[in-house]
Amino acid sequence: MIFILDNAENVVASLNNDVPDACPFFNDIMTERLNDGYLAYEFEVPADHPDSEYLVEDGYLIRKGLDDHLLLFQISRIEEYRDDQGLKKYIYAEYGWEELNKTIIRPSSFFGRTAEGAMNDALLDTRWEVGIVEWFGTKDFYFDSHITSLAFLHEIKDAFGGELRFRVEMHNGKISGRFADLLIKRGEDAGKTFTYEKDLVGVRRIADRSTVFTALIGVGKGNETGVTLNFSNEVRSKASGDAFDKPAGQDWVGDPESLQRWGHRDKNGNLKHLFGTFEYDTDQPGVLLDRTWEKLQEIKNGVMNYEVLVALLENVEGYEHEKIRIGDTVLVQDLSFKPALMLKARVLEMTRSFTNPENDKVVLGQFLPAVSNADENIKMLQSVLLKKRKGMGEGSGCK
Repeated sequence: MIFILDNAENVVASLNNDVPDACPFFNDIMTERLNDGYLAYEFEVPADHPDSEYLVEDGYLIRKGLDDHLLLFQISRIEEYRDDQGLKKYIYAEYGWEELNKTIIRPSSFFGRTAEGAMNDALLDTRWEVGIVEWFGTKDFYFDSHITSLAFLHEIKDAFGGELRFRVEMHNGKISGRFADLLIKRGEDAGKTFTYEKDLVGVRRIADRSTVFTALIGVGKGNETGVTLNFSNEVRSKASGDAFDKPAGQDWVGDPESLQRWGHRDKNGNLKHLFGTFEYDTDQPGVLLDRTWEKLQEIKNGVMNYEVLVALLENVEGYEHEKIRIGDTVLVQDLSFKPALMLKARVLEMTRSFTNPENDKVVLGQFLPAVSNADENIKMLQSVLLKKRKGMGEGSGCK
């Protein structure tokens, strides 16, 4: 069910596919991204149904998400068209945080703020409240220009390293609460394994080599003369128990395995690093080196995303419990590399349809090495998926 609210946020009608004579909805798609918080919902309704008249620009919608949290959307675009089945109305709505995006915080300083305290500062002049906060410790925030409440929340998220979630509550047909949560990590360790092979249906690998770096030059704070900090005098040695090697006199750190995989050959046939720079606000060379190495581990394989048709998993008979949610951690096995890669990944984007699960898919990212644990259960699941694919016909692959 989808509740329709007017501009004053009163429930005026609903859309329901299970009640006779109610206004139905179809071709719905809800897209959510983990990194930037994007959340949108689009669908169609018959334009000749009386309740469709309540769907107006700047109106609101409320529906349950995948795990029963209520989500608030504001309608931003409406299109009407006619096809051989009659007059249709297309609705596009984005998450209803316009208030947060149009509340301005003037240049300010916030010192020694807990995550909850900083979020209270960000939401002070809005109807939104601080919800679940899983972070401890304090941070300083300084803004020398105007910033929106939503941008402040994202600054808080980045500073503490958490992830935002927004939700609302309803009581007697009215919105009774708006909440912003800051979680350490959204999602769970889902225990899923996605395997990339040419004959595995519903999976598409998207690689972007342009973002590959095998070595990074670390750049820290600048002094009063404008000279920036580096870590040339820092030394790391795996023989001494460090995680990596870095000799003295070198203002960069490289990854040997990444060099072997991605490096270019010079005129003498020697492998050359692909260099980038990494800036970090510190005046401590050791900290700069460690953070540069950590960043290199994040980006040394470039951007590698996988699109997966989750409908082929969650809706396969016997695998109903195999649900996937935003933020979940899964395993990705890529047999096209020699040796094969086994990576941990997170669900960074989800596209879900409540009316046609065959349109569901996820995008995976944030890959980290993992120990291979492929077994017969994976092969069995692949077999089930292939059989289901054949039964669905050729038109249901990734789009």
